[in-house]
Amino acid sequence: MPRIAGRLLFILSFALLVCAVHAQVGVAISGGPDHTSLPHHLQPYTAEFKITQVQTLADGTTITSEGTEIRARDSAGITMQSNTNQSWQLGRMLGTSGGVHDTDGTILANWYSVTNDGHVFKMPPKEQRHGCWASDNLRMDWNETPRPAPPQYVFNPLTRAAEQVPAPVQRSTPKISDLGSISIQGVEAHGQRITRTIAVGEAGNDQTIVRVEDNWMAPSLGLELRQTIEDPRIGKRTRELVNLTLEEPDPSLFQPPADYKVTTEELHPVACKQ
Repeated sequence: MPRIAGRLLFILSFALLVCAVHAQVGVAISGGPDHTSLPHHLQPYTAEFKITQVQTLADGTTITSEGTEIRARDSAGITMQSNTNQSWQLGRMLGTSGGVHDTDGTILANWYSVTNDGHVFKMPPKEQRHGCWASDNLRMDWNETPRPAPPQYVFNPLTRAAEQVPAPVQRSTPKISDLGSISIQGVEAHGQRITRTIAVGEAGNDQTIVRVEDNWMAPSLGLELRQTIEDPRIGKRTRELVNLTLEEPDPSLFQPPADYKVTTEELHPVACKQ
């Protein structure tokens, strides 16, 4: 599978939120195999999550923020994600953003409720996805070009060692613990706890900081069903599955909303940048 070094060249007018998500536009598949026995990369689903963040201030005041997330995948392996943010405290603008990617990660569509617009990108067939392609608002490079070597720093005593590389910050190694398996919405999920202790001075802190993150992954779906993060710097953030359907998603999920202004763009070959 080629490595895609694509970059969106357009920025929506309220571009504090950049949408990047997965799936092919308008794909609808009826019937098909027994979905419960499919490999995880072909198992279709529609999953809805609730995201909650609780931050406690120094005086004991708590600030609670909420948002929602929807993910969907059809049995061709094409995926979609949309996020609705109801508070600035989640680090994003208010509103809903969504988008779709192909199975190789190529973006096919996106949309944003603040501007009520969306884009649909007509990509070349996969067998032609090499070289460089572009539309008016998007450029995709399918080149396997080597990255330049990092610059070398040489000690020069005449410049009082100004060219020396600063000593790297010594970061603590996270501790990973197995939490076993549980059932979430009838699906088996395996848990893992990542505990990181941030030593004094590592992040400018004068006291030790402990960050604990619990992740619960469903092997049958290749999808994380639950996440909890506790970090004194940001508070407690939970991402909880509230609804899961293991069947073909509604095709409308893979398209910008019908009442949005939608621009359709077809990519064409362009000269690659040197």
